[in-house]
Amino acid sequence: MVIDRDYGAIGGVRGHWGGGRNEVPIHLCEHHLHERGKKVLTEAGHTAFGHPLQVALAQALQSPEGWDAFYTPAVQAGGGPRTWARHWDKRRRTQTRRRASIPEHYANGAVEAPLEEVERILAQRRWTFRNAARMNQLLELVRIRYNHTADESGGWLTGALLVFVTMPSRPGPPKRAGAAEGWWIKITRSRELDPQCQCKPR
Repeated sequence: MVIDRDYGAIGGVRGHWGGGRNEVPIHLCEHHLHERGKKVLTEAGHTAFGHPLQVALAQALQSPEGWDAFYTPAVQAGGGPRTWARHWDKRRRTQTRRRASIPEHYANGAVEAPLEEVERILAQRRWTFRNAARMNQLLELVRIRYNHTADESGGWLTGALLVFVTMPSRPGPPKRAGAAEGWWIKITRSRELDPQCQCKPR
């Protein structure tokens, strides 16, 4: 699992898959680690083109040998580079040793844009989310919109939701009188997700 050092996410992974034979390795995002390392070196004045520490950092996250080649001069440089290298030393050695055994996905940058879009749409109303089932349905609408798989102007989304709310055995609370009307109110409010949305009851 490639993530940043988010203890909530790490705890979630371990809580879901457990340990032992089922344990999922946590691989900290190499892109963000490299960017943080560059920042530390820059703040310490190691900014010249081709500087040995900058060159070594470029290979430091890929193998134990690469980390060794960076770690020794970083410690000798003192200051911020020494502190940063010592802080990450144990973790880097563990991660670089197992790097060759995991799939070739070492950074999580690909998911940043979708997550930023989710945050843009939902962050201001996050305090209202108290129901997991409804939250998942809302996230599904956001996913559909982000992937451009819904033809809102042609009524695809409206039709799909109408089928869902009229299913006699659909999951969730029992259907009650006025449930469809309540859903249409929510659909109308979903225009906030997309000003071009033409969703309306028919």
